[in-house]
Formats: sequence, C-alpha cells, structure tokens
Amino acid sequence: MYRCTRCDDPVAPDADACPACGYNPGRTAMDAGAVCLAIGLPLLYAVTPAGVLCWFVALLAFGYGLLATPGERVA
Repeated sequence: MYRCTRCDDPVAPDADACPACGYNPGRTAMDAGAVCLAIGLPLLYAVTPAGVLCWFVALLAFGYGLLATPGERVA
C-alpha cells in the first residue's frame, strides 16, 4: 500500500498519479527537466560550463521523472 505524499490518500503501487488529488511527481520532474533543457541550450553556446550543468540537471530530472511514484510505501 502506498500513500500520496501530497494528500495522504491511499494510492495503488502501479498508479501513475494519485486518484484523489492528481499529484504526479514524475510529470512534475519531467516538466522541470524540459525547462532546464530549454535554458541549457542557449547557455551551452554562450557559457559552456553553465549549459553543461543545466543539461546534467535536466537529465537527472528526466531520470527521476521516469522512476518517481506518486506515493510512499506504508508498512
């Protein structure tokens, strides 16, 4: 059994989002990754180290977005 980290309602282990509040941490992380990619592309050409850092953060956010679940395991 899982509990939503936002509203504390029960969530099925295979659910993509919380059925009560709709919270989806994977989608939130992927949106943040998309923003980092959009910011990182111009920075990659203007200020290379900052652009590389933005792309690295974006890849981490996308990876977390693929692995995130809407709840935490409850014993």
